[in-house]
Amino acid sequence: MLPPYDPSLAFLYRTAPTEVAGRSYDLAQYHPGREITDWEPENEFFWNAVGRRVARRSLRIAVLALVVAFVVWQVWSVTATDLADVGFAFTTSQLFWLTATPGLTDGTSRMIYTFLGPRIGRRAFTALSTAVLVVPLIWLGLAIQDPSTSFTTMATIAALCGIGGANFPSSLANSSFPKREKGNATGVNGALGNLGVSAVQLLTPGVITMSVIAIGSGRADTRTDETVYLQNAAFVWVPIVLALAALSWFGQNHLRSVRRPSLDSG
Repeated sequence: MLPPYDPSLAFLYRTAPTEVAGRSYDLAQYHPGREITDWEPENEFFWNAVGRRVARRSLRIAVLALVVAFVVWQVWSVTATDLADVGFAFTTSQLFWLTATPGLTDGTSRMIYTFLGPRIGRRAFTALSTAVLVVPLIWLGLAIQDPSTSFTTMATIAALCGIGGANFPSSLANSSFPKREKGNATGVNGALGNLGVSAVQLLTPGVITMSVIAIGSGRADTRTDETVYLQNAAFVWVPIVLALAALSWFGQNHLRSVRRPSLDSG
């Protein structure tokens, strides 16, 4: 174990590999994208000199990834309300099912993700769970341009969008923080991550009217007689999702020492 924290020695943890209490610590392992083998968040010396900086960097990335995950989770519900107005001949019952489907897969996927995250580590989990969200976004952007798209296809896309909400419980496992700070980290992650819901509801009405960023053709809205580009609601998030998946992979760290929900994140 490391000795109690001494502020006058903090510079040691920011330089080359150092030896403390007879044990050598390679400081390069705490750089973004590296695998960490020495992690002692409950040790005040370690936490103040190195741990806090690494954990907060991981938390910032996790929050951003959770924001876009919630965007994907909600983008379907926002666009589904306009399907009938652009020519989709779904019944009222089918529209209700399409709106409810993301919530069903969200709940199911959370059970899987809760165990998957600790097993593969936060870095791999955040990057992977963020990258897969590109699939429903692109599929939705293409399918929503064709009113002849079947209900089964749309229901499948809706189910895939629901996976975005499953990122929530695993993202909350900020156990790379010491016990005294876990509550704050969890609150920040959950509260700021939920901004994704507000973001998609706020931005979608404006985005779907912007022809300048549209990929594909627009369709006339029978309510307003305006041309709308519902695909924009999905396509606009694709580069952001890919960027955050890359940031998660190259910006977070993987803890090799343990693979339990109580310690393996960050």
